[in-house]
Order: sequence, then structure tokens, then C-alpha cells
Amino acid sequence: EKPETETIVEHDLLDVHDLGVHVGEDVQDACGDAGPVAPAHADEQGLAGWCGVAHACWYRARPLSTGGVGGRVVGVVAGELPAGKVAAVVVDLDGVVYLDRQGVPGAGDALRAMAAAGIRLLFATNNSTKTPSSAAADIVARTGFAASPDTIVISTQAAADHLAGRCDRALVVGSAAISDALAARGIATVPEWREAQAVVVGLDRSLSYQVLADATQAVRRNGAELVATNADATYPTPEGLMPGAGTVVAALETSTGVTAVVTGKPHAPMRRLVRRLAGEGEIVVVGDRLETDIAMAETEGWSSALVLTGVTGATPGHDAAHRPTVVVDSIADLPAALGLPAT
Repeated sequence: EKPETETIVEHDLLDVHDLGVHVGEDVQDACGDAGPVAPAHADEQGLAGWCGVAHACWYRARPLSTGGVGGRVVGVVAGELPAGKVAAVVVDLDGVVYLDRQGVPGAGDALRAMAAAGIRLLFATNNSTKTPSSAAADIVARTGFAASPDTIVISTQAAADHLAGRCDRALVVGSAAISDALAARGIATVPEWREAQAVVVGLDRSLSYQVLADATQAVRRNGAELVATNADATYPTPEGLMPGAGTVVAALETSTGVTAVVTGKPHAPMRRLVRRLAGEGEIVVVGDRLETDIAMAETEGWSSALVLTGVTGATPGHDAAHRPTVVVDSIADLPAALGLPAT
């Protein structure tokens, strides 16, 4: 029998790869003498699920690409959100608000509901290919919510903030968005590795061997500081996880023998920028990645909500390194978790 509440505490929670689901069933008993149902190509169907033990064992599945719309908290892992007291919500973008060019269903309504309740909405992303203006445009195009560039913090800005006053010339491995952020802090992008005082690394979809070679020489022979906008190994898309900036950073750490200074979530340079923008009061961070979004919230003493529409596809177990306050299917369920009236 399914538990009356969906509170999950102090129990191991398993991914769809560990427990099978019957495709098409919303709730499936996965316990007892019969054991779990055979996988039945669940992974190919893009399903994700979790199993919680609270006098009974139950299992849910949902399409990963569409997110949940049930308005329920599906896991209370480390506490409760401060309903009615939240001053600001810090929202990740990729995997939370949208997946590549597709908006997460209900994201726009959720953002509007929180804004209408007087909650300050901020957006914090590690995606180094975006500028505040382009990220704001993406939010509007994918969700219909009118986001302002001055409410957006990007890992490129954290890297520029870290380097400001430390150097004035940098070699960039990544998109023009990195150069824009550096220029805003008076740091010029140089094409010649011999001139570089820093190498700033982000996602580079046109990465070549020569780019890696130049960056390696700048660090090894020129003593340039190796700075990573972020270390995210992947980023979510409707087609699945794709290589992220962390894959490029790992290559350069290997070739240079130097550990990069990481400036994006959950590290101090990004936290400073987010804290400055968030202001005082109760803060909630909503994200899809435990080691960045949830870790940042933990470090700052903020509440957090993990969504299952992006990188993380199952509720974390009690032994997870980073534990969100609550878990929701998608950002569409966050207003209800915050105690806001249905729209």
C-alpha cells in the first residue's frame, strides 16, 4: 500500500537502473515477496523513479523530458521549505527552466506565481555560453516569463570577478560570452598564449587540439592561472546529457598538471555574486544538480529544492553527499511546495 504521505527520510532511494518499472503505471509496488517488476526497457522510455520505505515501498515513474505537474512534494529529505517566509528564490536554468530550446512544462506559470507573491526571482547558471541578456531572452522565449538581465548571475561573471585586479589579459577557451564578461571587468581577451596571464575555460563546442595546445602552453610555459568558469561534467538536453565545460577543464588539468580554480556554483566567487543579488531574508535555491545547486545552498545555509527534470533523475538517498531540503518533480511544483495558492 502506498504511504499516505510522500515524505522520504533516512532510507536508501534507488534509480530506475536499480529498480524496474512497468511502463505506463503511475505508481507501482516495488516491494514485498514479488519483488520489483522487470525493467521493460524503462531506461529507453526516459523514465526516472525512486523508491521510499516507510512501512511500505512504492515507486513512481515519469517522462524525464516533460517533468511533473502534480503539484506535490515527492521527497522531504532534509527538512521543510520556509513556506510564507521566502524572500528570494535562486533558480538554475538548464534542466530546471528549460532543456536546450524546450521550456519545462509549467515553468513560466511557476515563475509568475512566485513573482506575484512578492518573491524576488534570481537566476544563477553555470552555463558559460550565455550572457545575462541572452539568458533573459531564452527564459522569455521558452517560458513566456519576462526575466530581466539584471536578475541573472552567470559563471562567466564569477570568473571575471575572481580575476579582476589580478590580471588584465586572458586566453579564452570557450564562447564569446566569456570574453564579454571579462571585458566588463577590464580584462582583455588575447589570441596569443604568450601574452596570457590567465586561461579562462568554459564550454567550447568548437574545441580543437590547437586550442588545447595553446592553453597548455600558456599555463606551462607562461605561468598563466588556469581558471574554470565551472566544472559541470555534463548539461541536460531533450536528447540526454551532453559533455559540459568540466570535460574541457579535465583535459587541460591533465595536460598542464595544474588544478583549475573553479569559480561557478558552488564555489565562493559565484556564491558572492548570488548572495549580493539575493539580499536579506529566507533564500531557496532550486536546481537539478546536487554538487552545484544543492551544495551552494548548503554552504550558504539556504533551503533548497531539487527538481528531477535535468541531470538528477531520482531522489537522493540519505547517504548522498549533498541533500536538498525537498525534492519536487519539476519547478512547476515549487509554488505549491512554498505554500502559494494554486493559479
